[in-house]
Amino acid sequence: MTSLVMIKKVKNEELAMTTSNDISEMFDKRHDNVLSSIKNLECSDEFRLLNFKESNYKNSQGKTYLEYLITKDGFVFLAFGFSGKKAAAFKEEYIKQFNKMESLIKERQTQEWQQARLQSKNFNKELTDEIKVFIEYATEQGSKSPKMYYVHFAKLINKALGISSNEIDLTNQITLRNKAILIEVIEKELVENMKNTVFYKEIFKNCKIKVEQLINFIPSLNKKED
Repeated sequence: MTSLVMIKKVKNEELAMTTSNDISEMFDKRHDNVLSSIKNLECSDEFRLLNFKESNYKNSQGKTYLEYLITKDGFVFLAFGFSGKKAAAFKEEYIKQFNKMESLIKERQTQEWQQARLQSKNFNKELTDEIKVFIEYATEQGSKSPKMYYVHFAKLINKALGISSNEIDLTNQITLRNKAILIEVIEKELVENMKNTVFYKEIFKNCKIKVEQLINFIPSLNKKED
């Protein structure tokens, strides 16, 4: 199931939240009906202000519409009236993802996570610089679209980590450290292969093979984050 809960910063505080729009899609309800349900909730004004934040989104035509950012408590209050076996399964999944995101928010506040994040950023910058050299190398060897290798390498790493591009900033400490390991291995492979004048297409294949081999040696890379 796709990610249903995100991290939003509200008054300098990170909160795990979902949206009324996502809820309408998951529970197969019209969004205007979900908005109406929120407005008609028999809760205090204080609870509503704390747990339902007005926001907006753009549809496929670029038009802007109202939606609500909703906390875990707000979701539980709203979804309490959703009935049926399918709805129950979705409620369980939402609560599971809220708990996971709240755990990540706590982890992001630790010094260990901050250090892992900084290390990952530094390694990523070094890899970007090395890919830039590789792009020049591939261009000299006749590549018609060498800049696509920025995307190819990013996808290779994200696939090994079991994350999508929009989840990069939602990774835990273990995933951040694994990313640093993968980047270091790819960077070393690029340097060695270019030094030995290996054909650029073979270099990318060799990097892919190294990453696949590494997955078998790092247990946490054998499965996606729970």
